[in-house]
Amino acid sequence: MMTIEEFREKVIKELNAIYGREYEVFPLDLTKNNSVRRCGISAKRKDALASPVVYLEGYYKDYQDGMEMEKIVSTIQRMLMETVPSREIERQVATLSDFETVRDHLQCRLINYSANEDALRNQVFRRVCDLALVLEIVIHSDEKGSMTMRVQKKMTEDWEISDDELLDQALENGKRKNPARFFRVESLLKSLLAGTLDEQETGAAQMETEMEPDLDLYVLTVNKGIHGAVAMMYPGCLEKIADELGSDLVILPSSIHETLIFSRTKRDDWKSLRQMVYTVNRQHVEEEERLSDQVYVFCRTNGILTLAA
Repeated sequence: MMTIEEFREKVIKELNAIYGREYEVFPLDLTKNNSVRRCGISAKRKDALASPVVYLEGYYKDYQDGMEMEKIVSTIQRMLMETVPSREIERQVATLSDFETVRDHLQCRLINYSANEDALRNQVFRRVCDLALVLEIVIHSDEKGSMTMRVQKKMTEDWEISDDELLDQALENGKRKNPARFFRVESLLKSLLAGTLDEQETGAAQMETEMEPDLDLYVLTVNKGIHGAVAMMYPGCLEKIADELGSDLVILPSSIHETLIFSRTKRDDWKSLRQMVYTVNRQHVEEEERLSDQVYVFCRTNGILTLAA
């Protein structure tokens, strides 16, 4: 059985034979969230400024499971053609130096700081406990997904605006365009029983099974569901939840897509909670999807988020 690198070489050879001179297909390894390396390929039109990336791990598994190479190449070809950047997207990429053009397309994601420390050296971000609030530009978004670009420090030199102002603008954009969703865990479990549970919510569901049965648990995410942990950074979001529950908050990071929240009590066992988060992360959450092994406390009176002591 060929290795994934040999598999990629074969896919590239066959795609280049299909595309001819108009496109160049080439290998592209990228470091994703939490420093996870992904094996990919890209197809770039010779005069293009941007190109899509297709990751091959899933296709390689299909090949190992017996799928014919011809079918795999055909599927990848179709995906590349569907996501090849249009002239409009390329125009947007070319105007990134103009802040007024970019302003409304800024968004934030919440990731782990130490697991992404090397990449963060050149990026615009804000440290929050053991997390990093990072800045992105949404190049294109539709029902099939989105194309984003992480903002590097050198990109902001012409913008003449501080990193904090950029991040605040991005959070306001997110709050307006992709608002927070806050609901009881019962709704999550009903989705699980009905078979409609989103894949990214399985970490939250697993944590719920580990909790005390009489505890009122809530899920915090965003309307689109993806990368929803950032909702806890939206202006006023945790303050509003704390007021609704009438208490300080305990926050469990079930994944980069959502967090679990419940009211703080005098009997909270931080060591047991951290152990539960750690175990669920290792057993039920893909490495690229993990947010943190820590537990957080939000103080209702002063509005400060801290690590649980």
